[in-house]
Amino acid sequence: MGESEIRKKVHEYINESDDSTLRIVYAMLEALHAEAGLGTSIDQYNKEIDEAMGRIDGGEFYTHEQAVELLKQNKHGKKNN
Repeated sequence: MGESEIRKKVHEYINESDDSTLRIVYAMLEALHAEAGLGTSIDQYNKEIDEAMGRIDGGEFYTHEQAVELLKQNKHGKKNN
C-alpha cells in the first residue's frame, strides 16, 4: 500500500472513530510530533503538560483498562459515544 492509500485509509478511520478513540489517536500523534521536535517549544510543551494535569485533576481521564476496552469496542465496530 502506497503513501497516498495509507493517508486515505487513515483519514477514513479517523472520520469513523468515536470521540474517545479520536482523542487517543490525537494524543499519540501529538506525542510523536513533540518527540520529533516538530514545532513544539519547551514553553508550549510545559503548557500542554499543565493543561493535561488540570484535566486529570478534574477527573477527565481513562484508566488503562478503560482505554483497552474502548479500543476493543472500536475494533469490533461498536461505537461508544
